[in-house]
Amino acid sequence: MQETEIKSLEAPSSAFWERKLFSRLNKVRGTYKDARQGRCRVAIWPEHRLLYLRLPKCGNSSVLAALPNPELRRLRSATLLSSFEDWTTFTFVRNPWSRLVSTYRQKVAPGATTRRLKDGVYEGFLESGIPVYSGIPFAEFCELACSFPDHGTDKHLQSQSYVLMHKGEPVVKNVGRVETISEDWRRIAESVGIAAELPSLNVTNSESVHYREYYPDSRLVNLVGDRYASDVANFGYEF
Repeated sequence: MQETEIKSLEAPSSAFWERKLFSRLNKVRGTYKDARQGRCRVAIWPEHRLLYLRLPKCGNSSVLAALPNPELRRLRSATLLSSFEDWTTFTFVRNPWSRLVSTYRQKVAPGATTRRLKDGVYEGFLESGIPVYSGIPFAEFCELACSFPDHGTDKHLQSQSYVLMHKGEPVVKNVGRVETISEDWRRIAESVGIAAELPSLNVTNSESVHYREYYPDSRLVNLVGDRYASDVANFGYEF
């Protein structure tokens, strides 16, 4: 019987681990770079001359399901304004108190359903240096979320105004609301000749609990209101 030579497995070299570390650091630096620059994540459908500014926790999954196969890009606010003047551009905004509760439910609460979970927590928070942990109480999560400024936090915790507003004006022409998303979507779709219904996706099992029940006292209400004061002012939201 012919013997088969078995080669010993060598341990990864120090250069290998240096490359791994460098890659990891670049990923983290990229997260902060995107936050500092306030880059706009957009979906584009050139055949319809339609652009969607993707604000986290504001109906992303539903819009992308209604119109599949978009081009996904990152743009600066000024580029978005100057290069798509004759396009139909839109986004959706959301009550900031409700948006923070939705982020908590999906990203860190017990039974979190988000992708990229690490030890029960959304990995993006950990990469941004936000010391959350699985099952963190909502009040503690609020305090952490509100302690980080827009330019140094995860995109889910940035104010909507930080991405959407440029020199005091929205960078898109149509700003709908999650609270009236079906009606607002229908108006936008009809304006470009699209007959596509908007599905209800990415809804957690606890969505039946009203967001106000997560705020037992005025302290948390005021904390979130102060942190996202720009959204309150720009989009007319109240608790």
